[in-house]
This record gives sequence, C-alpha cells and structure tokens, in this order.
Amino acid sequence: FPTRRSSDLDTPLDFLIPADPEGMTSELFKVIGMPTSFLIAPDGTVELVHMGFRENDIEMIEQAIEEVLPAQ
Repeated sequence: FPTRRSSDLDTPLDFLIPADPEGMTSELFKVIGMPTSFLIAPDGTVELVHMGFRENDIEMIEQAIEEVLPAQ
C-alpha cells in the first residue's frame, strides 16, 4: 500500500497512514463507519475496534494502548 506520514498532515502525531483506494482492507476488517481505529497487539490480535471519534474517547483509547504495550 502507498503510505504518507501523519506528520505531513495537521497533527502532532507521527506514524504511517496506508492508502487503500480499492477498499480491500475496509472489507477485510468489516469497517462500517469512518473513522474506525484498530488497536492490534504485537502478537497480531485485534484488541480494540473503535468507530468514530470524540475528545472524551482519548482516555479510554490511551488506557487500551497502555494495556497492550509490553512493559518497558
């Protein structure tokens, strides 16, 4: 997939954003709304599927990420 850096957009984050113009990935992951975010653990399991975005979702998403990341 072609990608671009999130830092190229108006965001303080820096990660790759893959492009999927044919929508194959959306079909595989059964995306029904946009935006939909997936938290995928290092072992490949999908730990969280989050549809939409509201500012008050940030705390819940950060907590899920912290639970999935290996202890440093």
